[in-house]
Amino acid sequence: AMEEDQLVALGVTHVLNAAQGTKRLSHVNTDASFYKSGIIFHGIPATDVFMFKLNKYFDEAADFIASAVGTKNCPKNGKVYVHCKEGISR
Repeated sequence: AMEEDQLVALGVTHVLNAAQGTKRLSHVNTDASFYKSGIIFHGIPATDVFMFKLNKYFDEAADFIASAVGTKNCPKNGKVYVHCKEGISR
């Protein structure tokens, strides 16, 4: 997520940060201004720790992904890179 050139080379059009924030150990500090190439960004303010209840963000994340890749009846050509910090509560 921090290597924008690689994301662009892979054709990524959207980034979903499932651990957005500024706490160093459990967040990844990126936002829309981090991506200068036109990648569309969405951040979920979820702490990447075992006890965090991520389910309240499922609909929001699914809507963002659908905005990029579309649906079965209305496909789009976007590519979404979804990431967090450690994968602990994911």
